[in-house]
Amino acid sequence: MFGNYKEIVKISRSSFAISHNTTQILLIPEKIFIKLLETREEIKILLYHQLLINVNKLGHKFEVLNFESANKRFVSYLIRMSDIYNSTIINATVEEIGQNISTTRQTIHKMIKTLTEINLIEKKYSKIRILDKEKLITLRDNLN
Repeated sequence: MFGNYKEIVKISRSSFAISHNTTQILLIPEKIFIKLLETREEIKILLYHQLLINVNKLGHKFEVLNFESANKRFVSYLIRMSDIYNSTIINATVEEIGQNISTTRQTIHKMIKTLTEINLIEKKYSKIRILDKEKLITLRDNLN
């Protein structure tokens, strides 16, 4: 979601984006946008949620810059997504996860297989279910 978050963060902003997929953009005049924020709590929640997702994606990019292993980035991704969505089920394809943590599909498949074998997760289609989040957190904390 791109746009003017001025009313949320109290700083004027503009955005520039390049889309990798077909995208539709809805331009909302500022006065109408402000009125929506004032009168529709669900709009404000949606914007906060999208902002949280964008910050999360940046966190993953910083993990890559910090040279953390692909294993640690994957486990961290699962934990972070679980926290954001308050769910033990992560809806993401192997391709999406690979893009988010900057690693290959093959590496993701190997990690899924390993975590499945030790009963920390199970995978079905594009869903990964965390079976033991506490053990997953312990594993993350012990990975390089």
